[in-house]
Amino acid sequence: MARSVPYILMLALAAAACSRSDGDAVKHDLDAAGHDIKAEAHKIGQDPDLKRAGQDLHYAAKDTGNALRAGAAETADKARQAADSADAKAHQAADDARNRTSNQN
Repeated sequence: MARSVPYILMLALAAAACSRSDGDAVKHDLDAAGHDIKAEAHKIGQDPDLKRAGQDLHYAAKDTGNALRAGAAETADKARQAADSADAKAHQAADDARNRTSNQN
């Protein structure tokens, strides 16, 4: 058992050395890939077709929002008119009922 300890230590040191160089290589590769991705994203961001599409989407969303607000305002107005009409009819029905009751007495 005592004889195998130096071999185990040598294997551990060799594995650590490989791991460090492998880790450095992986880090370098990831840095390069990150740089490439950043450069491509910048190119995509500068694409005039994509900029135009983004502007079109912005205007379409704005138009949709305006249409929704207008529709909601119209719906609210019609709901107010219907509530006012129902209120007036309820008052008229109550007045008619009072008049019928008072005429019967």
